[in-house]
Formats: sequence, structure tokens, C-alpha cells
Amino acid sequence: MQSGSQLKRWMTGIGLAGVAAGTAIGLAMPEVYASVFPPALDDDPHLVRMRERYDLDTDQMRLIRTVIKDRQARIMTYVVSGGQLSTEMENTVKMIERQADDRIDAVLDSQQREQYRKDKQLEPLRGGSQSRTRKK
Repeated sequence: MQSGSQLKRWMTGIGLAGVAAGTAIGLAMPEVYASVFPPALDDDPHLVRMRERYDLDTDQMRLIRTVIKDRQARIMTYVVSGGQLSTEMENTVKMIERQADDRIDAVLDSQQREQYRKDKQLEPLRGGSQSRTRKK
């Protein structure tokens, strides 16, 4: 059996660990909650256009919103202050956009996916679309 002081230290340690875990969860939860239950899906014009164009349901909106926000965050890490991208960074941005397109593609049903692919081919050349629309 443990002595009283050992038990007291043990319980204090558990209490402090609980407070630390609670603080970490409390700090992380607003971001987690916001990504799962966004306050308004109408805050992103690109997402609004996609909802109207592809008749997305709520779950698709939530998933695609997450993909779009992730793509924006990942691309921003590669943007240089002057706006000039090295070839390596430009290729990385194109890869990020292709990955995001693939993730969006996976969320859509077959009719939505077909329309999305057609729209991507008609879209003016931008960072990641040219590698999908022309073959070398």
C-alpha cells in the first residue's frame, strides 16, 4: 500500500495532467468545431458557386469547404513575398491543386463529377489545371 504523501503526489499529478489536457482541448476545439460546423457556408464565393453549379448537399459542402481551406493554407506556405514563385515552388503549388481537385472529385457523385471535370477543362489556365487539360 502507498503512503499518504505518495498518494497525494500521484493524485496531484493526475489532476495537473487533466488540467493540461483540458486546456489543450479547449484551445483546439474552436478550430475543430469551426471546421466541422462552419457558421455559414456562404462565406466563400467559390464554394457558393460550386454549391449552385453542382447542387451540392450539406455533407458535400462541408467536405469541399475543408478541401478548399486546406488547399489555400498549403499554397500560402509556398507564396513568396514578392509573388514570384520558383519553378520548384510552382510545381509544388500545381501538385497541391491537383490533390485538392482529386479530393473534390472524390466527394462528388457521378453526374457532379462529370460536370466538374468538364468545367476544369474549360477553366482558364491556372496553376494546376494545365497539366490536366493538355498532354505533352
